[in-house]
Amino acid sequence: MLYDEVAKRYHAPALEDMGDNSSRLWQAMYRDEYIYSSPEIHHLSLPAAIATEIARAAVIEFKSEMADASADLARDYAGLLDDLPGITEQACAFGGVMLKPYALSNKVVVDCVAPDLFVPLGVTSDGKINHVIFIDRADALDDKGRRVFYTRLEEHDYSSPERYVIRNEAYRSDTRNSLGDPCALDLVAAWSGMAEEITLTGLDQPLYAYLKYPQANNLDPTSPLGMSCFCRAIALIQDADEQYSRILWEYTGSELAIDADITALKAGNKMPVHGERLFRDLGLDAQDGFYKVFSPAIRDESLFRGLNQILRRIEFNCGLSYGLISDVTDTAKTATEMKIAKQRFYTTVSALQGALREALEATVYGMAILLGERPPEDISFDFDDSILTDSSEEQRIMIAEVAAGLLRPEEYLMRRYGVTEDQAKAMMPPANPDTHIWDGEE
Repeated sequence: MLYDEVAKRYHAPALEDMGDNSSRLWQAMYRDEYIYSSPEIHHLSLPAAIATEIARAAVIEFKSEMADASADLARDYAGLLDDLPGITEQACAFGGVMLKPYALSNKVVVDCVAPDLFVPLGVTSDGKINHVIFIDRADALDDKGRRVFYTRLEEHDYSSPERYVIRNEAYRSDTRNSLGDPCALDLVAAWSGMAEEITLTGLDQPLYAYLKYPQANNLDPTSPLGMSCFCRAIALIQDADEQYSRILWEYTGSELAIDADITALKAGNKMPVHGERLFRDLGLDAQDGFYKVFSPAIRDESLFRGLNQILRRIEFNCGLSYGLISDVTDTAKTATEMKIAKQRFYTTVSALQGALREALEATVYGMAILLGERPPEDISFDFDDSILTDSSEEQRIMIAEVAAGLLRPEEYLMRRYGVTEDQAKAMMPPANPDTHIWDGEE
């Protein structure tokens, strides 16, 4: 594999050295590719579903603004926020992704780099990646019409705070999965004009950010790379797929059929399917009767209960609340259990939101540097917390507090509609002399 060849060249661990439960496996499962796949196994696509649910909860109604940013930076940052749901989902599934800003024409865009396209070479004492190789690929036809593959290795070295070094190397190969031989950068139009080495000074941090899924790496505590949101449920996901396949087979095997004499069948004596299987030849003769009805009882209820218990175990191992992917009719039985399950998911999502905040701040720094601007100091992040608090219940409580004189009406309007205090006061109706609700005085 190309990644392993690059890693070996720079004396870094190869993906194959990280064990079976590694980024390569997680990416395959996210794409619905499984090592246990077979024609008899039907997949529920649980890895992608789990990553989607966690990412959706983390960025739902997410808002972020920069008070002191230029129009160009604000525009480019808005483009990044538009892509944030997909970026977050990949970070959840893969254990983490690199956010790498780069200049494109007159703006800066952010590339979401999957784990198989960057090689960490060094980390700081607090586990931050400060030396990394980014892998960029391109292909083209040579003058003889043969397809050739180009690889660009972009090295970012911030191991010394005094200097930030960026190096570019290009390689050409006749095969997709090998690095090949060194070549000139300008053989690829998109790489033409890139400097082989640039040294920058005065930087406070790297020009990239690692969005790491906030879960301890129990397989390799020394690794700076994150773990997939479903890495602790790999075997359970296989169990769920196999149980789901049993359910489908139960329905298929229980289809209504009539076991009849051969004279009642069409020519060919083949096993019929669906509606045509109403007549099947079992060699019955007259003394056995002309036909027998095959209509066994379906055991789907017990099979579905078994599947649901597996799904609940997956939810527990992945930090989800019960009912998120399992059957909602079989969720937590008591209010205490429901609150604990909801709190577990809230903790999972809150930790991810913290990682998002840190990664976005670092990404904005790199974007500003590439635009030749001073990085903004005031970035606001507004995450929705409705996964733990029922918004309708919260609103009911606030209205009751206003009625009891415990909360000012304008404070309620500010929180309800996201307006300023002056706007809230303008929204309020004239004071009613028969009640003290609106002025707060007796």
